[in-house]
Amino acid sequence: MVAETMTSAGRGMKFGTIPCPVPGVYPNIPFETYCGWDALNHSKLRRVGKSPMHFHDAPPDKETDSKVFGVGFHEMMLEPARFAARVVMSPINEKTGKPFGRDTKAWAEFAALRPGKLILTPEEMDQIVAMRARITSHPEASLFFDPASGAMFEVCIVWDCPITGLRCKGRVDVWVPRPNQMVARLDLKTTADASTEEFGRSIVKYGYHTQDAFYEMGCKALGHDSYGLLLPIESDAPHAMQLAPIEGDTLAAGRHIVEGWLRTVKHCRETDSWPGYEASSSVAFKAPEWYLKQFATATESN
Repeated sequence: MVAETMTSAGRGMKFGTIPCPVPGVYPNIPFETYCGWDALNHSKLRRVGKSPMHFHDAPPDKETDSKVFGVGFHEMMLEPARFAARVVMSPINEKTGKPFGRDTKAWAEFAALRPGKLILTPEEMDQIVAMRARITSHPEASLFFDPASGAMFEVCIVWDCPITGLRCKGRVDVWVPRPNQMVARLDLKTTADASTEEFGRSIVKYGYHTQDAFYEMGCKALGHDSYGLLLPIESDAPHAMQLAPIEGDTLAAGRHIVEGWLRTVKHCRETDSWPGYEASSSVAFKAPEWYLKQFATATESN
C-alpha cells in the first residue's frame, strides 16, 4: 500500500497556544483559556477516526445553527452569568419580519459590530428557556443543578495519558464530588430525538461513547473513580429528555477506540508523518451492501 502523507514542520506539534497547567482539576477557567491550553481534547482526537491527516490539518469547525444553539443552551444551563452578558437577539428582516439567516450578509455585518456576542433568534431563545424549564422541573435531573448537591459546572481536567504520555484535557459539563474520590459526571446533549434507540445511533455518530471513555480515563489518571451520565434533551417541543449512562459494551468499545486513537497520534508525532486515505490500484470503490442487496434479491426472483 502507498499512503498519502502530510508532514509537519516539527515533531513538537502544538495542540494549543497557551502552556497547559500540570495535571489536575481546574474549576472556573474561562472557555477561551481552556481552548488555548496546549493539550489534546476529545473533539480534536476523534478526527483521527477519519485519518491522521484530518487530525493534523483540518480547518476549524464551521459555525452552524445547531452548534450555536447548543452553545447557547449549555451557557444558559451551566454559565448563566456568561450567557446573560453575551446573548443578543438576531437582526430582523423588515420585509419579512423574520430573522436573517446566519449565512447572510446582513447577519455577518450585525455580528461584526458585536464581537464575542452570542447571537440567537427569538425562536432559539424561546426553545432554550423551555428546555431549561423542562430540566429544572425533572425530579432527578434537577438535582444536578441544585446548589446543595455541591455540583460544579464546566470543570476543566488535565492529565497525562497513561498509555502514550500525551498531555490531555477535558471540560466536564457537571462535576459532582462523591465520597471516596468518586465523581459523577453529567453531559448535556441537545438532540432531535432523545428516544433510546435513536439516541443510541447519535452516540455512535457523534462519538459520545468515546468522549465518555476519554473523560473516564482522565478522571482515573487523576485518582478519581467516576461514572458518566448523559442528559439528551430534544430541542423541539415538548422537549422530551432522558437521564442515563452509556451501556457497558458501548462504553467498552469507546475505550478501545480512544486507546487506538491515542496510539496513532503518538506514532504520527514520533514519525512526523500524518497519512490520509490509503491509495492503491488494488482498491475499488464499492456501493453499500443495502444498495447491492436489492439487485441480488431481484436476480433471485427472476
